[in-house]
Amino acid sequence: MQIQDNWLLGLRVVCIKFQLLPIALLTIVTGCTSQPPQTGAPAIQAQANTPPKTTSPPAATPAKTATSQKAKANKPVAQKGGVAKTAPVVNPKAIALNNQGVEKVAKANYKGALQDFNQAIKLTPTFPEAYLGRGIVYSVQGNHVAAIGEFTHAIKLKPKFAEAYLNRADDYQQLGNRKLAISDLKKAQTLFTQQGNPANAQQAKDRMELAIAPPPPPIEVATEPPVQPAGSAKSPEMALAMHLRKIGAKMYGTYWCSSCQWQRQEFGNAFSQITYIECDPAGANARPDLCDRAGIQAYPTWEFNGQLYRPGSYSLEDLADISGYQGPRNFGG
Repeated sequence: MQIQDNWLLGLRVVCIKFQLLPIALLTIVTGCTSQPPQTGAPAIQAQANTPPKTTSPPAATPAKTATSQKAKANKPVAQKGGVAKTAPVVNPKAIALNNQGVEKVAKANYKGALQDFNQAIKLTPTFPEAYLGRGIVYSVQGNHVAAIGEFTHAIKLKPKFAEAYLNRADDYQQLGNRKLAISDLKKAQTLFTQQGNPANAQQAKDRMELAIAPPPPPIEVATEPPVQPAGSAKSPEMALAMHLRKIGAKMYGTYWCSSCQWQRQEFGNAFSQITYIECDPAGANARPDLCDRAGIQAYPTWEFNGQLYRPGSYSLEDLADISGYQGPRNFGG
């Protein structure tokens, strides 16, 4: 299923499903560093699904985000007794393959990305970032057990790999193991704080609080449009919601996604008419199978006529434009 680009419309905050940590393609010498952007989607130069800095909806709580890292090789590492050992050398071709895999993940080419990560690991079996990438591909494909195995191996190679803990927490939560998810989120928060990354530390804390909190009441999705009393007029929000239902539009989201909640608030009571699909197994009336089948990667994601639109919450005006709605538009009036 293709994702429809819609940059001219009012794209809002998006809750991201996954992240990937790129390593810059550099000559491997001591002290070489990469500075990937401080954003939330898996890309090297630009992030397609990065939450924009807006004031309309509340800030989203992405499931996973990237952070800058230093790529080091052959740097002496101190040991007890004053003896030093040499850090594992990462094959430059492995780094190139990792970066290539990152780009393919950003383009939803998971098969190609998996091949790149496999080759990177074959060249450098001690390359933790490549295991992270492979785990993310497995996670997006719905193979959460395999994803956890990859993240665990990455942590074994790099015990202070905060991103791996953050990613693994998501898959634990997908499998319904909140205890292990919360443990990983606590660890990620601690490591991000120690590593001077307060933004990701706060994100891990926010996700931990959401994991601890009980799910909110289920979103009621009507099976039949409500009967309007004689002589009563539908609100513009209700008219739009009923139009979206009539044309088969769907909204995929999760109970913990703040931008999903903002989208719901835009409709008010009319949201009861929206065909909403809960993607988190821990949520009420969850249908993660439908989300996996549709290839949902971030929340909320709208589907119109079998096409997925760029993830994010939209204004009602934008949804009206996308769907061809012809009714009254005095939304919020």
